[in-house]
Amino acid sequence: MNSSWQAAPWADVLFAVDCAWWDVNIATVNRRSRSELWTTSEHARGKHGLYWVRGVDGAGLCRAPDCVNIGRNSGYAAIGLAYLFGAARIILTGFDMQRTDGRNHWHADHPAPLKNLGVIENWRSLMRQLALDLKGAGVPVINCTRTTALTCFERQALEDVFP
Repeated sequence: MNSSWQAAPWADVLFAVDCAWWDVNIATVNRRSRSELWTTSEHARGKHGLYWVRGVDGAGLCRAPDCVNIGRNSGYAAIGLAYLFGAARIILTGFDMQRTDGRNHWHADHPAPLKNLGVIENWRSLMRQLALDLKGAGVPVINCTRTTALTCFERQALEDVFP
């Protein structure tokens, strides 16, 4: 871990890998959020003035001190970014990793031209290596998502983690 990589102290971070997601959502984000905005997309970085970290296609934690593995979804890469920032503990919400009640996400589908879901089974499989790497690095990850197919992280109710 490289301790020079860090968000501002106590900063909220909004992270998305896809430039297309930023193109669709940047106006709303700028109106409603005071978060630091991060991406692995160099195009989105230049176009929208976002913070940038190098994203690579790999499993588990990226071992280079300046990158995150993308894991085929933004949530995976966001966990890597939290690690890169030096998080002592990572709390997950919205990591359902399944289709629930006919929906593709825990939230409404993304509007066109954005895509809705890849192969979720592959995402879950990649998460297992990430969980092992984080456990080995001494960083506990607690999945507080209410309904989830992701079994590689400890589960707790959010109200138990933040009473």
